[in-house]
Amino acid sequence: MTKELLITGLSFGLFVICPRMAGMTHIISKHSSVSMVTTVLLGLAVSVPIILLMVIVFGKFGVFGALTFCVITDLGAAWLMKEID
Repeated sequence: MTKELLITGLSFGLFVICPRMAGMTHIISKHSSVSMVTTVLLGLAVSVPIILLMVIVFGKFGVFGALTFCVITDLGAAWLMKEID
């Protein structure tokens, strides 16, 4: 593993982790019977292809395409969250 790979991976990991993600993880765990660890691991598996798709959308459609994609995924998350409340 090269130094560049470690630095870019660590940087990306630190960039992805944000207070919004921590808050949503807390809310999901609080309002469901699923453990926080299970939620995080399953969410990680689901999010990797979505992140890759977002990179493709950004490359083809720019910032506005990526923002549109973000709005769609946020609405989808909100719609799914109503199922566990």
